Amino acid sequence: MPVSLDPLQPQSASAVLDDIHRTGGAATPRDLRRRLGWTERTLYRRLAELVDSGQVVRHGHGQYAVASAGSLPLPDTGREIVGVLAEAGVEAHITAFDVLARFAHQFVYAFPHVVYAEPYAVSETARALADASFVVVRAGPQAGVEVGDLSRIVVLRGQGEAARRYGVIGHVASPEKAWVDLLRETRRSGLPFDLGEVGRILRALRQSGCDESRLRRYAKRMRYDAWLDGIEQARPVQENPEIAALRSGYRTP
Repeated sequence: MPVSLDPLQPQSASAVLDDIHRTGGAATPRDLRRRLGWTERTLYRRLAELVDSGQVVRHGHGQYAVASAGSLPLPDTGREIVGVLAEAGVEAHITAFDVLARFAHQFVYAFPHVVYAEPYAVSETARALADASFVVVRAGPQAGVEVGDLSRIVVLRGQGEAARRYGVIGHVASPEKAWVDLLRETRRSGLPFDLGEVGRILRALRQSGCDESRLRRYAKRMRYDAWLDGIEQARPVQENPEIAALRSGYRTP
């Protein structure tokens, strides 16, 4: 039976659950303590309450996530994809705009989805998504995401690294990883997103209290650390109009 969540109690289980939701549906105790400022003892008591009630599940490496795809802060089709990945039991996760939609300034009715899978699981992931009536295209310039029903297109990329290192728990990327992946696939796979909006999403993400160290570590891993630095520079970047477009959106209130 769910814990009774009392919003009037500043150190109640509701505060923990709300924080986990705000940061993409998953968090580590270290991140929770940093954001909430609680003692270790109090935090673990509240986490235990949420786990016992079935609202939160504990994964490896001390990470906690909301218990079901239905409660994740994702658009409807994104939750459907998470359900497909979970049912198939594949090592894959949804990332990019699905994870970041709540930070967007523009309302997008239909957009392609992005899924990253361990290289050995790419074929199985593609089959599971196709069986659920999604059109799967491989990431890259040939993706062809501008045709068809965008809400049923999934851009699939193999990514052979320890996903949990960058905040992936279950089948959903952290917002920090999702932002770098959104930038990457907008440029490389032609996702129909304006770079100015990608910059505005970064600003909203930071204002929500994202994990800056995780963002920078993953950006460096994907060779986008210079892009982050460029977005924050005061002077115009004439030699890179894409970074200039990101910066323009980032500075838009």
